[in-house]
Amino acid sequence: MTIAPSSFVLAIRPLAPRDLGQASALALRVFASCVGPGCTPQGCAAFASCVTPEELLAQVKRGELLLGAFAGEVMTGMLVIRRPGHVANFFVDERCHRQGIGRALFQEAERLLAGPGGEAPAMTVNSSLFAVRFYERLGFVRIGAEIRKNGLRCAPMRRPSGPRPRAGGSPGTSPGAS
Repeated sequence: MTIAPSSFVLAIRPLAPRDLGQASALALRVFASCVGPGCTPQGCAAFASCVTPEELLAQVKRGELLLGAFAGEVMTGMLVIRRPGHVANFFVDERCHRQGIGRALFQEAERLLAGPGGEAPAMTVNSSLFAVRFYERLGFVRIGAEIRKNGLRCAPMRRPSGPRPRAGGSPGTSPGAS
């Protein structure tokens, strides 16, 4: 199936148990093509054990935030955040990169996790080396040297809490506000 990003309406919503098989398949597929080539077989196996439908269901039961981006019934992206704000998993279908899906997932997560006054929470991530530039565009900065653990390589990153720029505006303003 080909996904034509400009021809669909994107829906962002919490994942339901019926979505977890699709979420697992998406994570494994994107990991294999974008992250996996830089990992050891041990790292690939460790990752795979973290995104089984059963493990994703356990994360839901622990109160973690699991969001999916959908074009109709097809999942195009997923985001898992451990509360209060650690990005555990984030994947967008390769055919849909640079279409705003990742940003939309993070904006919805910020809305759902917002503190008093609507401020976005501070967030951390151990980013794959593939995704560092994306996180930098969201305001994350590296906070340490590359980590190599269990056959995986990642860059620790953090983004402070506070207002976020909205499309067409500066932080904390709406487009056209003076």
